[in-house]
Amino acid sequence: MKYSKKALAFIGAALLLFQMGCSSPKQEEENWETVIECQYEDMGISPNQQFLIAKKDGLYGAYVKNGDSYELKIPFQYEKILCNIYSDDGLFCYYPETRLLDIYGKDGTKLQNTPFSSMESYTRRLEEEGYIVSYDEEEQGYISKEGEWILHPVYSQIEPLKDGTFITLKDDKYNWVDKEGKSLLPSEPEIEIDLSSTASSSTDSYVAVTVGDPESENKRMGILGKDGDFVIPPEYEEVYARQDDKGNFFFMCKTSDGKGYVKDTNNSVLFEYDGSNGVLPAGNRCFVAVDSIKNPSVYGLLSEKGEWIFPMQYERIQVAGELEAVTDNSGTWLYDTEGNKLSETPYDILLSEGDLKLSDPLIYFQRKEEGLKFGFTSGDGAVSIPAVYDSLYYGPFPNNDLLMISKDGKWGCVDYQNNTKIEFQYSSVVTPFTEENYAYVARGETAGIINTKGETVLPFVFENLGIENAMEGAFLAGNMAVVKKDGQYGCVKMD
Repeated sequence: MKYSKKALAFIGAALLLFQMGCSSPKQEEENWETVIECQYEDMGISPNQQFLIAKKDGLYGAYVKNGDSYELKIPFQYEKILCNIYSDDGLFCYYPETRLLDIYGKDGTKLQNTPFSSMESYTRRLEEEGYIVSYDEEEQGYISKEGEWILHPVYSQIEPLKDGTFITLKDDKYNWVDKEGKSLLPSEPEIEIDLSSTASSSTDSYVAVTVGDPESENKRMGILGKDGDFVIPPEYEEVYARQDDKGNFFFMCKTSDGKGYVKDTNNSVLFEYDGSNGVLPAGNRCFVAVDSIKNPSVYGLLSEKGEWIFPMQYERIQVAGELEAVTDNSGTWLYDTEGNKLSETPYDILLSEGDLKLSDPLIYFQRKEEGLKFGFTSGDGAVSIPAVYDSLYYGPFPNNDLLMISKDGKWGCVDYQNNTKIEFQYSSVVTPFTEENYAYVARGETAGIINTKGETVLPFVFENLGIENAMEGAFLAGNMAVVKKDGQYGCVKMD
C-alpha cells in the first residue's frame, strides 16, 4: 500500500508525539501514563501521593486524591504550599506578602475559615495529633488534623509531648495538661514547672518540677509522672528526664554538694558521677559524659553500671545502635558498644547515624591530594570500599545492597563488594533510589527513571528538572513522578 506525502508526514508526527509522552497506546506498552499534562510552572508530589502541588501564574494550588483520580480543590492563590515531608496529613498554604496561612486537611477541606497568623513545627514529631497555631502571633492553640480545637488559643506557649499531653504557659505560669486541658499536677504541694521547653529537662510521660519558690534557695526539684505521683522525689538541686535510643527512661539528678546520680524509673541509683559533668543517655543503656568546662570539651562513655567504656579524654563520641564513632587527635575510629576497636586506621570523617547494625555500610571520608574522597566500611568488615569516589547520596540505603555514587563526573551504583551494578553513565541524580526501588536520573538535558537493575522505567524523553523552593513536595513518590516538557511541569504514573 502506498501513502501520500501528507499521510506519511502525519504518521511520522503521530509517532513522534507517542515517543514524546502524550497519552496513547504506546504509553501503556511502556507501562506509564499521564496523570497531569505538562502545563504548570512547578509541581511536587506529597509523600503518599495524597496531594499534587502545582504552580500557575506565579501562585500555588493543589490537586487532592479522589479515588483513582485527582481533583483540583485548593485554588491557585498562595505564595507557597508546604506539605509534611513525613506524611500526607495536610497542606500549609501561605498567602503572598503576609505571614497568614490556611491549613487544609487530608481531604482538601480548610481546617478553619479564618487564616492563621503562624504555625509551629508541623514536622517535629510523627506522633503529634495536630498543629500549634496562632491568630495573633501571641496566643497559641492546638488544633487537630481534622480541624477541631484540642487546646483553644489562650496560651503563651504550647509544647506537645509524644504521649498526647502538653506543657503550657499561661499568665507566666507553666502547667502540664492532658487533651482536655486538665492539669496533671497535684494541688499539693505547691509545684512549679521549671522549664521553658520540654527539651530542657523533661521527656514524654515525665516532667521535671520544682517544689517551693523557684527563686528561693529552698527550692527542690523532682520528676513527676502522669498519675501525679513523684517518680523521683523533690530533693535535688537539679533533675533531668531523658530517653535513650531504645526508649528507656533515665533521670539525671544533681545535689547541692555537686554529686550526680543516674536513676531508673524505680528511683534506683544506677551509678554516681561528678555533677560538674553532663551525662546523657545514648544508644542502648549507655551514657555519654561531657566536661564542657574544658575548652574544647572532652567526652567519655559510661555503661549503665557507671563503668568507663571510654575514659574522659575524647574529642567526640557518637553512639549509633551497635556502633560507636570515637574521635581523638588522630581522627575518628570505629568501635562496637563493648569498646572493641573495629577500624585499623582512623578516618577523617565518619558518618554513623540511626540504629545501625555491625553489617550496615558506613560512609567515611579521607583527605587526598585531589580533594576529599569517600568510601564505605562496616563494623563486621564485610563492607570495605576504598575512598576513591567523588559524591554520593547518603542512606538509608535500599534493601538491594546498592550504593549510589559518582566518579569522574558520572553517577552509577556499586554493591557492598564494590562491584559495578549500574554503569557510571548519568550526569546527575534528581532523586536517589526510593523504597519502591526507583531512581530519577539525568543524562545531560534529559531525565528518566531507572530501577535497581539499571532498567529504564520512564524513558529519557523529558527535560531535566529544575528546583523550586516554595514547596516541599517531591519529584518522585511511590510510582508517580513529576516530569517536565517544553519548560512546563506535569505528572505521570508508572505501572
